[in-house]
Amino acid sequence: MSYSEWYLNVLCDGRTIFNKLMKVSVLYFFQHQTLNTDTMKTTNYPSVVLTATLFAFISAAILNAQAASLVSSVTIGASNDRGTIVPFDSGATNESGTGGFITASGSADFSGLDSNNEAATMSFSGTGTASAGYGILRTAASGSVSGVYYNPNNDIYYDRQTGVNPNGSPTFLASIGQAQFFDTLNYGNVPAGFKTNFFFNVTGNFSGTDTYQSILVEFGSQSDVFFFQPANGPDINQVWVTKKFSPLPGVDFDFATTMLSQFNLHPAEVNEGESYTGNVDFLNTVTLAGVNVFDENDNLITGWTLTSGSGTVYNIPEPSGVLLSLVGAVGFFMRRRRA
Repeated sequence: MSYSEWYLNVLCDGRTIFNKLMKVSVLYFFQHQTLNTDTMKTTNYPSVVLTATLFAFISAAILNAQAASLVSSVTIGASNDRGTIVPFDSGATNESGTGGFITASGSADFSGLDSNNEAATMSFSGTGTASAGYGILRTAASGSVSGVYYNPNNDIYYDRQTGVNPNGSPTFLASIGQAQFFDTLNYGNVPAGFKTNFFFNVTGNFSGTDTYQSILVEFGSQSDVFFFQPANGPDINQVWVTKKFSPLPGVDFDFATTMLSQFNLHPAEVNEGESYTGNVDFLNTVTLAGVNVFDENDNLITGWTLTSGSGTVYNIPEPSGVLLSLVGAVGFFMRRRRA
């Protein structure tokens, strides 16, 4: 399975389950704690419900029963279970229920057999950073792995049923920075059958290998997602325009944008014995640059109003500004196609 196939499976599997939940459970093996995002306080439990939250996109429906919220989270860890990354210790994970600027770092050594059944040691260290504001997200992640090895007969490092085996060998190593803003939007003075989309200024850079950047926009029950990788860079300074969504006039619609930076290495898919380092930095930044409205025939319209549950005044651009943003988006997609 390719990385993109695996990653999309994580995203789809996670969202199918998580959209039915109202809490985020973050696994702390060292303390057996679950994070309740209603209060943003940790509570001890005798056992832990395991979720893939820190590795898949956070779904807005999980995080919020409120009108607006900000969340940032970071984890550095490993696993053998797609969709779950287990933080190494308390310093390897961090979260903020107010979108605060947070960071975390972690490292670990693993011992096992390589593909030639010879003893090998693999070392991994990583960092992550994240912060969230309404209309602006910042994330970054980096990782470094040396002495990579893989043998399918090695003991498993992490299993959902048995937990962490410190003598096992992981098949996923990851550093993750994730941020989200959740809001409600209400459109006024719009015609029946209207449509809306959003455009984002995206600035960041990649270096090294095995790094990825993702942006997910959720609008009601609809969504759009965009992936960046080093082939699009190394420097990114572009505009991303979402697809058109179909809301209803005068109705509050949930609106969430989630951004994910990650260094993600799969030992089975790289050369044994070698070292890999990667950094993805979108701390400067991803911003919601504007909101467009179209009639049912896809003609751009003006004179409409927009209010938000957070009280944030999102930019409603002049038509000339919209045209410039669309030109920038077309240029970006042409460069991606050539890449």
